[in-house]
Amino acid sequence: MSSKIEPYEVFAIRYAERDAMHNDHILNKDPHDGPSPMDYFVWAIKGNGRTIIVDIGFEAKEAAARGRTMLRS
Repeated sequence: MSSKIEPYEVFAIRYAERDAMHNDHILNKDPHDGPSPMDYFVWAIKGNGRTIIVDIGFEAKEAAARGRTMLRS
């Protein structure tokens, strides 16, 4: 068995965004509420002859229902 570890590439693909206040993102409201934009990413790991998708995100229909701005699908 080879002890050589093959390198992998890790990609973070930004596919949506949301402009909201901090308290819009959390369950227990914070008295220090303020602007808190959020980005959404899909993660892909590629190497050794395979690709692994870590998070599949959400589709345009779900983004619209949740008030998110889709950047790409």
